[in-house]
Amino acid sequence: MLPSAALQDLHNVAPKGRVTIGWVLHRLETQSFGLLLVLLAVIAVVRGLCSLAGLLLVFCAAQMAVGRTRPFFPRWISERPLPGRQLDVIVPRLVTVLRIAEKAVHQRWIMPPGMISRLVGFFVLVLAIRLLLVPLPFSNVIPAIVIGVIAMAYLEEDGVFMCLGLLAGFTVIGVDAVIVADVVRTKLPLS
Repeated sequence: MLPSAALQDLHNVAPKGRVTIGWVLHRLETQSFGLLLVLLAVIAVVRGLCSLAGLLLVFCAAQMAVGRTRPFFPRWISERPLPGRQLDVIVPRLVTVLRIAEKAVHQRWIMPPGMISRLVGFFVLVLAIRLLLVPLPFSNVIPAIVIGVIAMAYLEEDGVFMCLGLLAGFTVIGVDAVIVADVVRTKLPLS
């Protein structure tokens, strides 16, 4: 099932009043990691919510990197209700964006599922940590978009977009490494 259709179905059957992360994960079943990464990447773009989304991304990505097949959250996170009114506004917009993205991203150049899941987990983990550690305004946008591209490619099993997403991730990490090295070099006195 396409991510936009899965999200729309999820929104259609959501109980009115109290939807929890645990309920969402139970309903997503096999697409839980991929769709959760897409949702968190979208939330990570929003100023003020990027830290929360970044922490949840770290948690999910670490689980993927170690080979879990479904995400697990502690009870205090999984039983927390999600803001219903905001979801009623965000979900239709996100479904529209996903439908547009799905026109470009489709199944091609398939990679082995076990290997790609761990690779995606590792890259998203690094990018999510970067998202949390760089406190500059709008510094969350590029890593969140890259995480979204990687997550969409993972969901659709699109090896071409996966390679593009991983290349973009390498670029973000490389640029950050160069900036950090330059700052350290200029701040440390040479003997």
